Amino acid sequence: MVKGKIEIKRIENLTSRQVTFSKRRKGLFKKAHELSVLCDAQVAAIVFSQKGRLYDFASSEKMVKGKIEIKRIENLTSRQVTFSKRRKGLFKKAHELSVLCDAQVAAIVFSQKGRLYDFASSDMQKMMERCEIHRNEYFGAENLRKQQYVQELKNEMVIMADKIELLRRHSR
Repeated sequence: MVKGKIEIKRIENLTSRQVTFSKRRKGLFKKAHELSVLCDAQVAAIVFSQKGRLYDFASSEKMVKGKIEIKRIENLTSRQVTFSKRRKGLFKKAHELSVLCDAQVAAIVFSQKGRLYDFASSDMQKMMERCEIHRNEYFGAENLRKQQYVQELKNEMVIMADKIELLRRHSR
């Protein structure tokens, strides 16, 4: 059976598009992780869903995920060839995700020597700014929740201290 190329175009059915988005996003992040480990590269991927939700990936030493062990390719020539092929594959997956699911996708890769490679389905600078805004909103809201929680705990402490004082007075 010959595997033919499929036409990459936007999926019209909303449910199918959402399912495809979820699966392909996970696949994109898996490819990004593999590229970072095998080729000792730094990789970041930013994906905004059609509804504007942010999903991101950043390679790090702490990431240990997957069922098979993936380790750095020791042979320099093999690592360079693998880097080139996998980088192109990652960017192809990013492009397909953006087209099929009407998502905004960016992928940034630094080679072991520090050379920058990138892909963006729309303006990279605007996507980075949008990502920063989302992060600030999230962490700002998270900090506000933490501050409110601390304030609630302080209020409870004052109430408990008053009750303890009242109990002390009554026990004398």
